[in-house]
Amino acid sequence: MKAIHWLLPSAVVLLGALMLLAAMRSKHDRAGEMQVRLFGRIPVVQAGRIKPMDTVARTSLMIISGRGEEYTDLDGQKQPAIRWLLDVMSSGEKQKDSDPTRQLKVFRIENDQVLGLLHLTPRSGFRYSIDEIMSGNEEQRPKEEAEESNFTRLTARIKAAKEKKTSDRDLVDTKVLELEAKLGLYYQLAEKQVPHVIPPDKPGAEWQTFAEAQEEARAGGATELSGDARLFDEILKSYAADKTSAFNSGVEKYLAIMQRTQAKPASVASFEVFFNNFAPFYRSVILYACIFFLALLGWMVFPLGWSRPLWWSAFALMVLVFAVHTFAIIARIYIQGRPPVTNLYSSAIFIGWAVVLIGIVIELLSRLGVATAVAAMVGIITLIVAHNLGNDGDTMEMLRAVLDTNFWLATHVTAVTIGYAATFMAGALGVAYILLGVFTPLLKQDLGDVYESLDASRPAVKMDVAKLLSTMTYGVVCFAMFFSFVGTVLGGIWADQSWGRFWGWDPKENGAVLIVIWNALILHARWGGMVRQRGMAMLAVGGNIVTVWSWFGVNMLEVGLHSYGFIPSAFKWLVVFAVSQLAIILIAAWPEKLWMSYKPKAEPPKRAPRRTEESVEAIVVG
Repeated sequence: MKAIHWLLPSAVVLLGALMLLAAMRSKHDRAGEMQVRLFGRIPVVQAGRIKPMDTVARTSLMIISGRGEEYTDLDGQKQPAIRWLLDVMSSGEKQKDSDPTRQLKVFRIENDQVLGLLHLTPRSGFRYSIDEIMSGNEEQRPKEEAEESNFTRLTARIKAAKEKKTSDRDLVDTKVLELEAKLGLYYQLAEKQVPHVIPPDKPGAEWQTFAEAQEEARAGGATELSGDARLFDEILKSYAADKTSAFNSGVEKYLAIMQRTQAKPASVASFEVFFNNFAPFYRSVILYACIFFLALLGWMVFPLGWSRPLWWSAFALMVLVFAVHTFAIIARIYIQGRPPVTNLYSSAIFIGWAVVLIGIVIELLSRLGVATAVAAMVGIITLIVAHNLGNDGDTMEMLRAVLDTNFWLATHVTAVTIGYAATFMAGALGVAYILLGVFTPLLKQDLGDVYESLDASRPAVKMDVAKLLSTMTYGVVCFAMFFSFVGTVLGGIWADQSWGRFWGWDPKENGAVLIVIWNALILHARWGGMVRQRGMAMLAVGGNIVTVWSWFGVNMLEVGLHSYGFIPSAFKWLVVFAVSQLAIILIAAWPEKLWMSYKPKAEPPKRAPRRTEESVEAIVVG
């Protein structure tokens, strides 16, 4: 049995490492084909930062289609996003009737009323082409609207939505304006108004869009483009004319020029393409799910004696995934040139990272799989949240001027975010305490027996799972209290330097101090004997609501100097999360006699005494 204790963890880690190594392999086009992925390495400027064409393609397709990695072409084949971008940017070189991008079903329109406005039939995936949006389904068009084009109807509806105040707009207004933004982005790409693809040709000059380079050439009386603009034009024309060798040669020349004149941007752009293809956060979600089920399985098979190898397998895999998670955050720092937390997306991935780190430390002390399971679940949730926050485009967007300070981003924002993470970890341990107590008999499991089965040489302990979880929660709350307080004070100093006042009762400031107060309340209630194990677990779960309100909720108010992350769709999920946590608190309030862990164990039925030969003889004689 001892061999399995290291064989199973080794096998699990090896499988995880092989999966990650396979994902790290660079993707290349086959020899003899157009090297569109090589084109994706060309550095450009968009939204204030240098990025590769590959990122422009992914973020643009994500905004328009809701899918950033690939799309379905007219033949029903999956194609990389960079090929779609090339089709769009070279569409001006083709006749309108032969432009394939107008028939590609990439525009996601899921609102029934908007579909009705455009006379479109709902379909699986809710994706439509430019031609469908502009013409609609003639069979659905009423006779009185026969001469009115979809373009006219859509333009009128957009104008009406814009004339309304933001607070007065309904869902249809919002969806119509979203469609306008998608169409606007498409036409900007088609007309080459974005991104800025032509690098500066002299010190102090700025990057230009291809459209700007064309206008500059016309203004100067030139009959044709020159330099980098001419070469880029030749690349697009070669692609449109399906001239493979000319396209590949042009891309190689253009990249060589970039590597010579823009060495650092070209290097960073090339690394970002690798990062995009690797998709480390997506891989981490899959592996965190495996970790959670391994740790959970360890408790389910405890009577069989298989817990230790399963728990060690989960922990070893957690260390591997934590290394990948850490690499991904460092990679973003390198690409952005910024500290780890710069927006809501980066805060989600950083909170998940910090929770996993806390879980690893706790697991080294407890060795029972509980912290591993809890940390893995929080890791899954935070990365899913981050994925949904990234659906609006570039997750490495440039910051607002007031936030554009690396020192305070590295101190105040990082400290506050660690406070968020620790408070969430405490809340997750509280959830584990309540669910294990109500629905399983594990909460009162004697850890002396458990540790003895894991390691006979370990001194006996007098502790059950309830006390262990309560001790973990207490320690994490202390940790959260420290970082929340320090981060809030640092934020006040930053505010004093930026806005001339230390505190202004801004909603975001109130949310931050509310976390400090809540953690202090938990500690004082515990120190004063007002709550014990169950009460502290309930308060820790309440901390989840307080933290998510400070993290997302205050942005819903759209007021204050910190209102920089408003996401309309987040309100529904904010309410759902808060209700779920309140439900767990209510479950915890059930009388202990209803908790499975506190139900008295049924005593085995008493057997009637066996009749011996003497007793039988006595009965007969009697």
